[in-house]
Amino acid sequence: MKRFVTTLHCIGITIRHTRGVFRQVRRNPDPERQWFHSMARQWAQDLIRAAGISLSVEGLDLLSPDHQYVYVANHASYMDIPIVLATLPGNIIIVYKKELEKIPLFGPMLKISPLLPIERENPRKAFATLRQALHLANQKRSLLLFPEGTRTPTGKLQPFKRGAFHLALQAGLPVVPIAIAGTYDILPRHRWTITPNLSVAVFIGKPIEVPAQRSKQQEQYIQQLAEQTIQTLLQRHRPSEQQTVSSKEGHND
Repeated sequence: MKRFVTTLHCIGITIRHTRGVFRQVRRNPDPERQWFHSMARQWAQDLIRAAGISLSVEGLDLLSPDHQYVYVANHASYMDIPIVLATLPGNIIIVYKKELEKIPLFGPMLKISPLLPIERENPRKAFATLRQALHLANQKRSLLLFPEGTRTPTGKLQPFKRGAFHLALQAGLPVVPIAIAGTYDILPRHRWTITPNLSVAVFIGKPIEVPAQRSKQQEQYIQQLAEQTIQTLLQRHRPSEQQTVSSKEGHND
C-alpha cells in the first residue's frame, strides 16, 4: 500500500512539473532551454523528498566548478536520473535512451528538454547523437552518460559500452566515475511502484584525465578503469536492514 501511495504522489509531482515546463516553453521559447536545468533540479528534489529517500553524496570535493567533465554512472533504476540531477553541480546534459520518451508524463518533458536522446539500436543515429554531444562539450558543457546502455535487470553492474569514453577522448575531457547505490531497491527494472523511505548513496570518483594523444588502447584503458572504479565504489554502500528486506521482496514480485 505504501508503494502505491508513494507512486501516486510522485506521479502527481511529475504532472505538476511537466505542466510548469510546458508553460515555460510558451513564455520563453529559447531554443537552448537554459531555464530547464533549474526546473529539472527542483522536480528531482521534490521527487526524492516525496519518496522519503535518504540521500548521501561523497566526493563532490573532487570536482572543480570551473571544469567540465564527462560523467559516467551505473544505471539500476529510473530513479537514477533525478538522483544525478539533484546531486551533480552545473547544468549537465544527460544522454538518455530514446525509449524513455514513451513513458507517460515523463516522456513529454524529456522531448522538449535540452537533454540528448540516443537510439542505440540505430548506429547511424547514435553516432549523430554523440557528435551533437561533442559539439555541446566544445561549448563548455558537462555531459553524463550511462555506459551500460540500459538499466541492469539484476542490480549488478553490466559491461560498459565504449561510446562515452570515445566521446571523452574526442572532447579532451576528464572522465568522472559515478556510483549510484540503492536506487535498484527503490524502483527496479521489473517493477513500476516506488518503495519509499530507503537510502541512496552517490559516490563520486576521482576524475580520470585523458591523454592528449588519442588511441584505441587509451580509450579501452579509461573504460576499464572507470568500470573498476564504479564497481569498487558500489561496494562501499551499506544498505539498511529495511533495504535488504525490500530488495528480497522486490526479487519475489
